[in-house]
Amino acid sequence: MPNFRSEHALALFVFFNAFTGCLLFNSTASAHTVGVSQGKYRLLNSSEQARVETELYFARQELHSLINLDANAEGILTETELGTKYEILQESIINALGVNTDTGLCTGKLNEVILVEADGIRLNAEFLCPKAANQVSVEVGFLARLARGHRHIITATAGNKASTHNVVYPGKSIFRIISNSNEIQDSGTTGSFFVFGFEHILSGYDHLLFLFGLILITVSFRQVFFSVTAFTLAHSITLGLSVLGVWVPNAGIVESLIALSIVYVGIENCFVSNFDKRWILTFVFGLIHGFGFAGALQDISLSRDQLPWMLLNFNLGVETGQVIVILLAFPLLILLRQKFWFNSPGIAILNVGLVLIGGYWFFDRASLLYF
Repeated sequence: MPNFRSEHALALFVFFNAFTGCLLFNSTASAHTVGVSQGKYRLLNSSEQARVETELYFARQELHSLINLDANAEGILTETELGTKYEILQESIINALGVNTDTGLCTGKLNEVILVEADGIRLNAEFLCPKAANQVSVEVGFLARLARGHRHIITATAGNKASTHNVVYPGKSIFRIISNSNEIQDSGTTGSFFVFGFEHILSGYDHLLFLFGLILITVSFRQVFFSVTAFTLAHSITLGLSVLGVWVPNAGIVESLIALSIVYVGIENCFVSNFDKRWILTFVFGLIHGFGFAGALQDISLSRDQLPWMLLNFNLGVETGQVIVILLAFPLLILLRQKFWFNSPGIAILNVGLVLIGGYWFFDRASLLYF
């Protein structure tokens, strides 16, 4: 029987060879869906009318799924190509924003489309309202036209007051900006970030697959507890560091490493029999996954006084979803381990599946770093 060190050495050896083999034979990969956009909305009042200045930020791929932005199919989007898309962007995005006051509907106009760093596109628009207003209701109608699961992060400001933040999504696509002499009222923000975190982990198939790999072989609740606790502590640390701006590594590298963590767990499951120290490995990979969780929040300009609560509630939402998934999956695995067919070929097939899916996701994401 191999000892603890030799088992892990064997797993690392197989991991290296599997990685090298995939590198040699993989030649194509598709892009990774983003699913998050950002909107900055500022309500300004004059003596005659109100207007809402709007900045919308999308990943190019996200908009490309809605509109064919790359007209010549060269794979490179230019300012010139964007200049031909004003009419369709006006119709598909700006006209789909329903901005209303108690005095009537506000009329929106797309003023500018700009390519921003990384893979982003910024749309600058202005909505003119019939009269001055202290309250504006905004319905983000374009959410229904984007990929399933898309989330729109709101930054709302009235005049020179402090910004508030919210998250909208299909089914909850309306928010309000309410301004008076003292404050901006924007209810439900804390709960929104909890829901955002909860849904983020449930739609984060890479994170869930990694957790599934951890508990697939684990035979005791004690091992699961220590592994998941280490994972939680680790990703909470890096989630905070990233959102606070202390350290923000390249998102493409982080997503690629998350995929590799799935590959490694699948290989280790095949060669390691002693999982008492697995929490150490889980902690290391948890640090990487934390930067992945932060990807949903790190581009949002949260105010310092609100940031701790938003971060806490987002993380609580992530943890709640994670615990629910484990509580459902682990007892089921315990029952399946009583079946011969599952213990022998079944687990091996599932581990091979982890390696193949993780390997595919790695090249899917790593390709964006070079192409």
